[in-house]
Amino acid sequence: MNSKLNLSHPGHPRHDTTPRTAPAIFAALVVALVCVLAAAYGYGRTAQEVATRADAVSIVSENHAFCTELGLLPQSDAYSKCALGLAEVRRHTEERAGARVAGML
Repeated sequence: MNSKLNLSHPGHPRHDTTPRTAPAIFAALVVALVCVLAAAYGYGRTAQEVATRADAVSIVSENHAFCTELGLLPQSDAYSKCALGLAEVRRHTEERAGARVAGML
């Protein structure tokens, strides 16, 4: 009696497809991973652009609220100086925050 079990039907040769299909499956997984990463990168870029535009709108709104509260008209030179001054304050704040982060790394 043969102690090895053979689940294939008699008369049908047993085919082991693993050696030939393994590289194809691996290649398909690599392609799928590349597609997922490309989609994530594209989404991230779009999300970053949307966030940048939203920040710009918020800054314009904050500038307007601050400078008009000081009694400055949006068409005046003083209003422009006020907005430029606020931009300078924001730039310095970002530089200090960046320096703190760089010091922590």
